[in-house]
Amino acid sequence: LRMHWDAYRELDVSVRTGQPAIGAVIEGGLFGYLRAHPEEAQLFHEAMVGKAIAQVGPILQAYDFGGFGTIGDIGGGLGHLLNAVLEQAPRAQGVLFDLPQVVEHARRNANPRIRYVGGDFFKDPVPACDAYMMMTVLHDWSDDESIAILKNIKVNAPRGAKVLILEGVVQPDARDDFLLDLDIEMLVMTTGRERTRNEWHAVISGAGMRLARVI
Repeated sequence: LRMHWDAYRELDVSVRTGQPAIGAVIEGGLFGYLRAHPEEAQLFHEAMVGKAIAQVGPILQAYDFGGFGTIGDIGGGLGHLLNAVLEQAPRAQGVLFDLPQVVEHARRNANPRIRYVGGDFFKDPVPACDAYMMMTVLHDWSDDESIAILKNIKVNAPRGAKVLILEGVVQPDARDDFLLDLDIEMLVMTTGRERTRNEWHAVISGAGMRLARVI
């Protein structure tokens, strides 16, 4: 997308200030731009679908979703991960939670086992679920913003619910690592970042949750 190249031309803004360079060329940043340009937003979401499809297989191999009654996909886009997870967990029901315009698109290929809920995960109620998945969502947001998202999920979460954060974990001694390249992308395009285990622990504990394990 054109706005991507435009943002990288202002890379020095991020280097000097720590703020996303895209803010220097586009009012409202990445997500404001996508809301204002639905055709390009469609391309963006299709690219995210392609990425998600490539990641689904390893996720299903790494984790057993069969014990949950209701599984939420928070910021889940068009629901490709959730649909795949529900195939592995045939007794579970799903909740897809994303911005209203994204959810409306997802409903075009509705799954009868999924409840489609449009909203803003910073402020709107997130339905109660036994497990909440978030795949490459929190890396788009700063620590404070990520904590706010998790706290909002926690409001209606039943006791014993699990939050499954599907993200990369940067090793402290990482070199020539894709996550380091992605960290630059987050710096330029969002307020977010890739995180080490200790940095993830800080975000999760800041939301009043406990980091149980890293798979």
